[in-house]
Amino acid sequence: MKVGSTTREDVLLRLGEPDKYGPTWRVQFEYRWKMVTGYLFVGAYRGPAHTFGFLEENTLHIEFDEKNVLKAFEIEKIKSHK
Repeated sequence: MKVGSTTREDVLLRLGEPDKYGPTWRVQFEYRWKMVTGYLFVGAYRGPAHTFGFLEENTLHIEFDEKNVLKAFEIEKIKSHK
């Protein structure tokens, strides 16, 4: 995606429908996804083992200008574990 040249239609064709629309649906899109970034296994020799997965939640914020051309975008990352 290039600021100033990628259009709203280009984004929709490549990424599909957004997970959320901003205040005005033509101006801002949000795409969300989760990725597993690692695992931690904890257990005793004869005891129960526990597995913890480390997740990274991502949100892509996209903003368009009045001509439906990409004005700005930002990826927000939130790390968590489960």
